[in-house]
Amino acid sequence: MPEPVKPSHPAGGGPQGGAPTREITPAEAGVIASLMAADAIPERERIRASGLSPRTYETARRRSFAAGWVYERFVPDPLAWRLPYLRFDIVRPDPGEEGQFNDRLAAAPGAFHVWRGDGLVFVASFAGEGGPRQPDKSAGPGWRLSVDLREPSVPIFFDFEGAWSRIVGIPPRVYPRSMPSWSGAGQSGEGRPPVSVRREAETLIRRPFAGRDGAPSGRHLGSWIGLGGGRRAMSARLVQRRCFLDLARLPGFDGWRLRSVGFVMGPLRAGAGPESLYRELLFEGGMTPFLFASDGESVLIGALSPAPPGAPDRPRTRISEILASRLESSTLITTPVTSLSTPVAHRYDRLTATRSD
Repeated sequence: MPEPVKPSHPAGGGPQGGAPTREITPAEAGVIASLMAADAIPERERIRASGLSPRTYETARRRSFAAGWVYERFVPDPLAWRLPYLRFDIVRPDPGEEGQFNDRLAAAPGAFHVWRGDGLVFVASFAGEGGPRQPDKSAGPGWRLSVDLREPSVPIFFDFEGAWSRIVGIPPRVYPRSMPSWSGAGQSGEGRPPVSVRREAETLIRRPFAGRDGAPSGRHLGSWIGLGGGRRAMSARLVQRRCFLDLARLPGFDGWRLRSVGFVMGPLRAGAGPESLYRELLFEGGMTPFLFASDGESVLIGALSPAPPGAPDRPRTRISEILASRLESSTLITTPVTSLSTPVAHRYDRLTATRSD
Protein backbone atom coordinates (compact mmCIF):
# COMPACT_ATOMS: atom_id res chain seq x y z
CA MET A 1 0.00 0.00 0.00
CA PRO A 2 1.14 3.62 -0.40
CA GLU A 3 3.37 5.04 2.30
CA PRO A 4 1.52 6.90 5.06
CA VAL A 5 0.90 10.54 4.19
CA LYS A 6 -1.26 13.22 5.74
CA PRO A 7 -4.50 13.72 3.85
CA SER A 8 -5.12 17.19 2.46
CA HIS A 9 -8.88 17.03 2.94
CA PRO A 10 -11.28 15.50 5.48
CA ALA A 11 -12.92 12.16 4.90
CA GLY A 12 -16.37 12.49 3.40
CA GLY A 13 -19.69 11.13 4.56
CA GLY A 14 -21.60 8.18 3.24
CA PRO A 15 -24.75 8.33 1.15
CA GLN A 16 -26.83 9.38 4.14
CA GLY A 17 -24.32 11.45 6.10
CA GLY A 18 -22.09 14.49 5.74
CA ALA A 19 -18.39 14.91 6.30
CA PRO A 20 -17.23 14.28 9.88
CA THR A 21 -16.86 17.54 11.78
CA ARG A 22 -14.78 16.36 14.75
CA GLU A 23 -12.37 13.64 15.75
CA ILE A 24 -13.49 10.58 17.65
CA THR A 25 -12.91 10.80 21.40
CA PRO A 26 -10.68 8.25 23.18
CA ALA A 27 -13.74 6.68 24.81
CA GLU A 28 -15.50 6.37 21.45
CA ALA A 29 -12.36 4.94 19.85
CA GLY A 30 -12.06 2.32 22.56
CA VAL A 31 -15.71 1.33 22.25
CA ILE A 32 -15.35 0.99 18.47
CA ALA A 33 -12.36 -1.30 19.05
CA SER A 34 -14.54 -3.38 21.35
CA LEU A 35 -17.29 -3.52 18.74
CA MET A 36 -14.83 -4.57 16.03
CA ALA A 37 -14.07 -7.62 18.17
CA ALA A 38 -17.78 -8.36 18.58
CA ASP A 39 -18.49 -11.93 19.62
CA ALA A 40 -20.88 -13.81 21.84
CA ILE A 41 -19.56 -12.68 25.23
CA PRO A 42 -22.09 -10.92 27.43
CA GLU A 43 -22.20 -7.17 27.02
CA ARG A 44 -21.43 -6.57 30.67
CA GLU A 45 -18.11 -8.40 30.23
CA ARG A 46 -17.30 -6.28 27.20
CA ILE A 47 -17.98 -3.13 29.22
CA ARG A 48 -15.78 -4.39 32.04
CA ALA A 49 -12.93 -5.18 29.62
CA SER A 50 -13.09 -1.67 28.15
CA GLY A 51 -12.12 -0.06 31.45
CA LEU A 52 -14.91 2.51 31.02
CA SER A 53 -17.86 3.06 33.30
CA PRO A 54 -21.09 1.45 32.03
CA ARG A 55 -22.62 4.87 31.41
CA THR A 56 -19.61 6.15 29.44
CA TYR A 57 -19.41 2.95 27.43
CA GLU A 58 -23.09 2.92 26.58
CA THR A 59 -23.08 6.62 25.65
CA ALA A 60 -20.08 6.17 23.34
CA ARG A 61 -21.61 3.04 21.82
CA ARG A 62 -24.89 4.83 21.16
CA ARG A 63 -23.08 7.73 19.48
CA SER A 64 -21.04 5.36 17.30
CA PHE A 65 -24.14 3.62 15.95
CA ALA A 66 -26.20 6.80 15.66
CA ALA A 67 -23.43 8.54 13.69
CA GLY A 68 -23.14 5.54 11.39
CA TRP A 69 -19.43 5.00 12.09
CA VAL A 70 -20.11 1.31 12.65
CA TYR A 71 -22.95 -1.01 11.75
CA GLU A 72 -23.74 -4.50 12.94
CA ARG A 73 -24.49 -7.66 10.99
CA PHE A 74 -24.77 -11.41 11.51
CA VAL A 75 -22.48 -13.10 8.98
CA PRO A 76 -23.49 -16.64 7.95
CA ASP A 77 -21.37 -19.62 7.04
CA PRO A 78 -22.32 -19.65 3.34
CA LEU A 79 -21.59 -23.37 3.01
CA ALA A 80 -24.58 -24.11 5.24
CA TRP A 81 -26.74 -22.46 2.59
CA ARG A 82 -24.98 -24.31 -0.25
CA LEU A 83 -23.02 -21.29 -1.41
CA PRO A 84 -19.44 -22.56 -1.71
CA TYR A 85 -18.00 -19.83 -3.94
CA LEU A 86 -17.03 -16.26 -3.10
CA ARG A 87 -16.28 -13.82 -5.89
CA PHE A 88 -14.80 -10.36 -5.90
CA ASP A 89 -15.27 -7.98 -8.84
CA ILE A 90 -13.28 -4.76 -9.09
CA VAL A 91 -14.44 -2.71 -12.05
CA ARG A 92 -12.79 0.52 -13.23
CA PRO A 93 -15.39 2.50 -15.18
CA ASP A 94 -14.64 5.67 -17.07
CA PRO A 95 -15.16 8.83 -14.99
CA GLY A 96 -18.83 9.55 -14.48
CA GLU A 97 -19.98 6.04 -15.46
CA GLU A 98 -19.69 4.45 -12.03
CA GLY A 99 -23.44 4.63 -11.45
CA GLN A 100 -24.55 2.41 -14.31
CA PHE A 101 -21.97 -0.26 -13.47
CA ASN A 102 -22.87 -0.02 -9.80
CA ASP A 103 -26.56 -0.65 -10.50
CA ARG A 104 -25.86 -3.60 -12.78
CA LEU A 105 -23.38 -5.34 -10.48
CA ALA A 106 -25.35 -4.64 -7.29
CA ALA A 107 -28.40 -6.33 -8.80
CA ALA A 108 -26.47 -9.46 -9.80
CA PRO A 109 -27.47 -12.71 -8.04
CA GLY A 110 -25.52 -13.32 -4.84
CA ALA A 111 -24.16 -9.78 -4.43
CA PHE A 112 -24.03 -8.89 -0.74
CA HIS A 113 -21.57 -5.96 -0.53
CA VAL A 114 -20.86 -3.09 -2.92
CA TRP A 115 -18.57 -0.08 -2.71
CA ARG A 116 -18.73 2.69 -5.29
CA GLY A 117 -16.10 5.41 -5.58
CA ASP A 118 -14.35 7.52 -8.17
CA GLY A 119 -13.10 5.11 -10.83
CA LEU A 120 -14.08 2.03 -8.82
CA VAL A 121 -16.99 -0.35 -8.26
CA PHE A 122 -16.19 -3.21 -5.86
CA VAL A 123 -18.63 -6.12 -5.50
CA ALA A 124 -18.49 -9.19 -3.25
CA SER A 125 -20.91 -12.02 -4.02
CA PHE A 126 -21.61 -15.66 -3.19
CA ALA A 127 -22.49 -18.38 -5.70
CA GLY A 128 -23.88 -21.89 -5.47
CA GLU A 129 -22.73 -25.27 -6.76
CA GLY A 130 -22.84 -24.14 -10.37
CA GLY A 131 -19.92 -21.84 -9.62
CA PRO A 132 -19.56 -18.09 -10.07
CA ARG A 133 -21.31 -16.50 -13.00
CA GLN A 134 -19.30 -15.65 -16.08
CA PRO A 135 -17.86 -12.11 -16.13
CA ASP A 136 -20.14 -9.52 -17.66
CA LYS A 137 -18.11 -8.27 -20.64
CA SER A 138 -20.10 -5.04 -20.63
CA ALA A 139 -19.09 -4.30 -17.04
CA GLY A 140 -15.94 -2.53 -18.14
CA PRO A 141 -12.26 -3.15 -17.46
CA GLY A 142 -11.40 -4.62 -14.11
CA TRP A 143 -10.14 -7.56 -12.11
CA ARG A 144 -11.97 -10.58 -10.75
CA LEU A 145 -11.16 -13.32 -8.26
CA SER A 146 -13.28 -16.37 -7.42
CA VAL A 147 -12.41 -18.60 -4.46
CA ASP A 148 -13.72 -21.94 -3.22
CA LEU A 149 -14.78 -21.57 0.40
CA ARG A 150 -14.26 -25.28 0.99
CA GLU A 151 -10.56 -24.40 0.94
CA PRO A 152 -8.80 -22.04 3.41
CA SER A 153 -9.00 -19.25 0.85
CA VAL A 154 -10.11 -16.17 2.85
CA PRO A 155 -8.16 -15.84 6.11
CA ILE A 156 -9.26 -12.20 6.51
CA PHE A 157 -12.87 -11.33 5.70
CA PHE A 158 -13.73 -7.61 6.02
CA ASP A 159 -12.04 -7.50 9.42
CA PHE A 160 -11.22 -3.91 10.40
CA GLU A 161 -10.20 -4.69 13.97
CA GLY A 162 -6.50 -5.02 13.13
CA ALA A 163 -6.27 -1.60 11.50
CA TRP A 164 -8.46 0.11 14.09
CA SER A 165 -6.50 -1.38 16.98
CA ARG A 166 -3.30 0.09 15.51
CA ILE A 167 -4.99 3.47 15.17
CA VAL A 168 -6.14 3.38 18.79
CA GLY A 169 -2.86 1.88 20.03
CA ILE A 170 -4.16 -1.29 21.65
CA PRO A 171 -3.60 -4.96 20.78
CA PRO A 172 -6.40 -6.60 18.76
CA ARG A 173 -8.43 -9.24 20.54
CA VAL A 174 -9.72 -11.40 17.68
CA TYR A 175 -8.04 -10.25 14.45
CA PRO A 176 -7.53 -11.73 11.89
CA ARG A 177 -10.94 -13.25 11.37
CA SER A 178 -12.36 -15.23 8.48
CA MET A 179 -15.98 -16.21 7.95
CA PRO A 180 -17.80 -18.42 10.43
CA SER A 181 -17.50 -22.17 10.00
CA TRP A 182 -20.47 -24.24 11.09
CA SER A 183 -19.27 -26.72 13.70
CA GLY A 184 -21.41 -29.53 12.31
CA ALA A 185 -19.85 -29.53 8.84
CA GLY A 186 -17.22 -32.06 7.84
CA GLN A 187 -13.85 -31.24 6.33
CA SER A 188 -15.44 -30.93 2.89
CA GLY A 189 -17.98 -28.43 4.16
CA GLU A 190 -20.82 -30.78 3.28
CA GLY A 191 -23.91 -31.33 5.36
CA ARG A 192 -26.78 -29.15 6.50
CA PRO A 193 -27.58 -27.83 9.96
CA PRO A 194 -30.89 -28.79 11.56
CA VAL A 195 -33.78 -26.84 10.12
CA SER A 196 -34.67 -25.27 13.48
CA VAL A 197 -31.14 -23.92 13.98
CA ARG A 198 -30.95 -22.69 10.40
CA ARG A 199 -34.24 -20.83 10.82
CA GLU A 200 -32.89 -19.30 14.02
CA ALA A 201 -29.79 -18.20 12.12
CA GLU A 202 -31.90 -16.65 9.38
CA THR A 203 -33.84 -14.67 11.96
CA LEU A 204 -30.54 -13.28 13.22
CA ILE A 205 -29.30 -12.48 9.72
CA ARG A 206 -32.48 -10.54 8.93
CA ARG A 207 -32.54 -8.79 12.30
CA PRO A 208 -30.65 -5.58 11.26
CA PHE A 209 -33.22 -5.08 8.48
CA ALA A 210 -36.34 -5.66 10.53
CA GLY A 211 -37.61 -2.08 10.15
CA ARG A 212 -40.79 -1.23 8.33
CA ASP A 213 -39.01 -0.35 5.08
CA GLY A 214 -36.35 -3.05 5.32
CA ALA A 215 -33.60 -0.46 5.71
CA PRO A 216 -30.77 -1.05 8.20
CA SER A 217 -31.87 -0.02 11.66
CA GLY A 218 -28.48 1.12 12.90
CA ARG A 219 -29.37 -0.29 16.32
CA HIS A 220 -27.05 -2.12 18.63
CA LEU A 221 -28.09 -5.78 18.61
CA GLY A 222 -26.10 -7.11 21.56
CA SER A 223 -28.87 -6.57 24.08
CA TRP A 224 -31.25 -8.63 21.94
CA ILE A 225 -28.75 -11.51 21.93
CA GLY A 226 -28.42 -11.17 25.67
CA LEU A 227 -32.12 -11.92 26.00
CA GLY A 228 -31.51 -15.34 24.48
CA GLY A 229 -32.27 -14.81 20.81
CA GLY A 230 -30.14 -16.81 18.39
CA ARG A 231 -27.80 -18.41 20.90
CA ARG A 232 -27.92 -21.89 19.35
CA ALA A 233 -27.03 -20.58 15.90
CA MET A 234 -24.13 -18.55 17.31
CA SER A 235 -22.75 -21.30 19.53
CA ALA A 236 -22.82 -23.68 16.55
CA ARG A 237 -20.86 -21.05 14.57
CA LEU A 238 -23.56 -20.98 11.95
CA VAL A 239 -23.52 -17.19 12.17
CA GLN A 240 -21.04 -14.70 13.58
CA ARG A 241 -21.82 -11.33 15.09
CA ARG A 242 -19.69 -8.70 13.37
CA CYS A 243 -19.37 -4.92 13.27
CA PHE A 244 -18.10 -3.13 10.17
CA LEU A 245 -16.78 0.39 9.69
CA ASP A 246 -18.56 2.79 7.36
CA LEU A 247 -15.36 4.15 5.85
CA ALA A 248 -16.96 7.26 4.34
CA ARG A 249 -18.44 8.40 7.65
CA LEU A 250 -15.45 7.58 9.84
CA PRO A 251 -13.89 10.64 11.52
CA GLY A 252 -10.21 10.86 12.37
CA PHE A 253 -8.62 9.99 15.66
CA ASP A 254 -5.54 11.51 17.32
CA GLY A 255 -4.27 13.07 14.09
CA TRP A 256 -4.96 10.08 11.84
CA ARG A 257 -7.67 10.37 9.22
CA LEU A 258 -8.59 7.89 6.53
CA ARG A 259 -7.87 9.14 3.02
CA SER A 260 -8.57 6.19 0.72
CA VAL A 261 -9.38 2.50 0.50
CA GLY A 262 -7.20 0.39 -1.77
CA PHE A 263 -6.85 -3.07 -3.24
CA VAL A 264 -3.68 -4.89 -4.25
CA MET A 265 -4.07 -7.70 -6.79
CA GLY A 266 -1.59 -9.94 -8.51
CA PRO A 267 -0.48 -13.46 -9.47
CA LEU A 268 1.76 -15.40 -7.10
CA ARG A 269 5.28 -16.31 -8.13
CA ALA A 270 6.03 -19.97 -8.74
CA GLY A 271 6.52 -21.68 -5.39
CA ALA A 272 5.12 -18.73 -3.42
CA GLY A 273 2.00 -19.87 -1.60
CA PRO A 274 -0.68 -17.47 -0.36
CA GLU A 275 -0.14 -18.65 3.22
CA SER A 276 3.48 -17.47 3.28
CA LEU A 277 2.55 -14.09 1.81
CA TYR A 278 -0.26 -13.75 4.34
CA ARG A 279 2.07 -14.48 7.27
CA GLU A 280 4.84 -12.16 6.01
CA LEU A 281 2.46 -9.24 5.57
CA LEU A 282 1.12 -9.65 9.11
CA PHE A 283 4.20 -10.62 11.09
CA GLU A 284 7.13 -9.17 9.13
CA GLY A 285 5.51 -6.20 7.44
CA GLY A 286 3.14 -5.33 10.26
CA MET A 287 0.35 -4.85 7.73
CA THR A 288 -3.22 -5.29 8.97
CA PRO A 289 -5.38 -5.65 5.83
CA PHE A 290 -9.14 -5.90 6.22
CA LEU A 291 -9.35 -8.40 3.36
CA PHE A 292 -7.11 -11.21 2.11
CA ALA A 293 -8.32 -13.78 -0.41
CA SER A 294 -6.62 -16.19 -2.79
CA ASP A 295 -7.54 -18.88 -5.30
CA GLY A 296 -4.06 -20.39 -4.94
CA GLU A 297 -2.74 -18.59 -8.01
CA SER A 298 -3.57 -14.93 -7.35
CA VAL A 299 -4.32 -12.79 -4.32
CA LEU A 300 -6.55 -9.88 -3.43
CA ILE A 301 -5.63 -7.65 -0.49
CA GLY A 302 -7.74 -4.78 0.86
CA ALA A 303 -6.26 -2.11 3.12
CA LEU A 304 -6.71 1.45 4.37
CA SER A 305 -4.51 4.43 3.53
CA PRO A 306 -2.75 6.11 5.19
CA ALA A 307 -1.67 2.96 6.93
CA PRO A 308 -2.30 3.05 10.68
CA PRO A 309 0.89 3.81 12.63
CA GLY A 310 3.06 0.86 13.57
CA ALA A 311 5.08 0.17 16.72
CA PRO A 312 8.04 2.61 16.64
CA ASP A 313 10.41 0.19 18.38
CA ARG A 314 9.87 -2.73 16.02
CA PRO A 315 11.64 -2.78 12.63
CA ARG A 316 9.45 -3.89 9.74
CA THR A 317 10.05 -5.16 6.24
CA ARG A 318 8.62 -2.78 3.67
CA ILE A 319 5.30 -3.99 2.28
CA SER A 320 6.47 -3.22 -1.25
CA GLU A 321 9.45 -5.55 -0.78
CA ILE A 322 7.26 -8.40 0.47
CA LEU A 323 4.86 -8.02 -2.43
CA ALA A 324 7.68 -7.87 -4.98
CA SER A 325 9.23 -11.05 -3.61
CA ARG A 326 5.97 -13.03 -3.63
CA LEU A 327 4.02 -11.69 -6.61
CA GLU A 328 4.87 -11.78 -10.32
CA SER A 329 3.35 -8.34 -10.60
CA SER A 330 0.88 -6.28 -8.65
CA THR A 331 -1.81 -3.74 -9.36
CA LEU A 332 -2.96 -1.15 -6.83
CA ILE A 333 -6.42 0.37 -7.22
CA THR A 334 -7.52 3.07 -4.77
CA THR A 335 -10.47 5.38 -4.39
CA PRO A 336 -10.76 8.37 -2.04
CA VAL A 337 -13.20 8.01 0.82
CA THR A 338 -14.61 11.42 -0.12
CA SER A 339 -16.16 9.67 -3.13
CA LEU A 340 -17.06 6.39 -1.42
CA SER A 341 -20.59 5.12 -0.90
CA THR A 342 -21.96 1.70 0.07
CA PRO A 343 -25.12 0.95 -1.93
CA VAL A 344 -25.19 -2.62 -0.58
CA ALA A 345 -23.76 -3.04 2.92
CA HIS A 346 -23.23 -6.68 3.90
CA ARG A 347 -26.78 -7.72 2.98
CA TYR A 348 -26.61 -11.38 3.95
CA ASP A 349 -30.38 -11.44 4.21
CA ARG A 350 -30.39 -11.43 0.39
CA LEU A 351 -28.69 -14.82 0.39
CA THR A 352 -30.89 -16.65 2.87
CA ALA A 353 -34.05 -15.38 1.15
CA THR A 354 -33.20 -17.41 -1.94
CA ARG A 355 -31.18 -20.29 -0.44
CA SER A 356 -33.31 -21.50 2.48
CA ASP A 357 -34.13 -24.85 0.85
